[in-house]
Amino acid sequence: MKKLVSCLLTASLAVIILPIQAYAENPIRSENPIRSAIINHLEYWEYETYYALEGVEEDAVSVVIPTEIDGKPVILAETHSDSEVYHLNVFQYSNLKEILTEEDNPYYTSIDGVLFYTPEEGVQQLLAYPCAKEDTVYTVPEGTTDILSKAFCDCQNLESVSFSDSVDTNHAGMFCRCPALREIHGTISHVGSDALWECPEICYLHFGKENLNLSSFELNFPSLKTVLIDEDTVTKNFVSSENALKELSVPKADTVEISHCQNLEILHLRNDSPKQTIQIMDCPVLKEIIFEDGKTADSVSTLKLTGLPSLEKITYYGTEAYRAEIKMPLFCNHFTVYCSNENTVLKNSCEKYQIPFQILSDEYSIGDVTGDSKADILDVIAINKAVLGKENLTSEQVKAIDFNGDGKPDASDSLTLMKYIVGLIETLT
Repeated sequence: MKKLVSCLLTASLAVIILPIQAYAENPIRSENPIRSAIINHLEYWEYETYYALEGVEEDAVSVVIPTEIDGKPVILAETHSDSEVYHLNVFQYSNLKEILTEEDNPYYTSIDGVLFYTPEEGVQQLLAYPCAKEDTVYTVPEGTTDILSKAFCDCQNLESVSFSDSVDTNHAGMFCRCPALREIHGTISHVGSDALWECPEICYLHFGKENLNLSSFELNFPSLKTVLIDEDTVTKNFVSSENALKELSVPKADTVEISHCQNLEILHLRNDSPKQTIQIMDCPVLKEIIFEDGKTADSVSTLKLTGLPSLEKITYYGTEAYRAEIKMPLFCNHFTVYCSNENTVLKNSCEKYQIPFQILSDEYSIGDVTGDSKADILDVIAINKAVLGKENLTSEQVKAIDFNGDGKPDASDSLTLMKYIVGLIETLT
């Protein structure tokens, strides 16, 4: 029986522990491990043609990955699926402060004590950030192409990570069990329940890539205060619950669920999905809901509202053909619906539940771009979108916010309006 168990264990190891693709030409898939070994704090399985690095001793604080041992190349453990190779961060749960490599290593390199995998020219993948590295802020080096799965895992001191938008982050669980991690500055393209597993202090995120399509999008981080979501991001299901956001812009989504957001005051939604169901519930300080796009004439939107005692207004921008319906609100404040046109479906829905309905004015007072007769943060957002080319303003709107008289919206106009809103200047004229 013991012999049978030993054979099965040996066979399973042969399947799971395989070398990187660079050594794929070696006939190793059928190899059985010869022995296990611990060399300079690193744990290996020795095979006939290579050494597979499997782990690190608990008391090690610094290790050097050799290029070879006894003439055999050293590789990190990995697993294979039918179509992909998954590199394993074998340094999880360790006390390492740095991971170094020998200078002549052709496939692994260390930059500031962080391990990278370089399988070919032009590819540099962040493989493992040391768990006990003392730095609290880390910037991923230029030239990095990927952040691999669990690259940042069990990082006890790390508070902030920054990387460029060219870095591919479409790998599950890149950040996990990082108790102090608060901010991620860079565009994350993988958004799921495991994207930031057990990172309770996260408060700043930037999600999305150009034309990114996601099956699900979840924001359930209790300390999350700021999130940026690129305009072209698309997801089937969007969920936001139990976070600290005060303002949220939801990407294009078929179903949206916003619940138990205790600090949420302003919610931006898009009304350009062919058929959209939106449910908002138990957000005690939510004051305003804004449907911003309305570019698709045949869009259909159903809005369900429950437990919104502070809601004051819902604003729709869109074509008259856009079909928006509000289901019977439950436990909500008496709010008013504003619309940029005479939307028959929306108006009938409001009349059914005795919700006041008003058409937005075409005349804009100074500082007011949105047409709601006041100058506030929503107007600043509209100016910034116009500056970035994401929104076109009419000549009347430009006149309302052209404080420097140059005939166009710019950063100076946005700054002036923000100063007025926070009380640094008394007038806009």
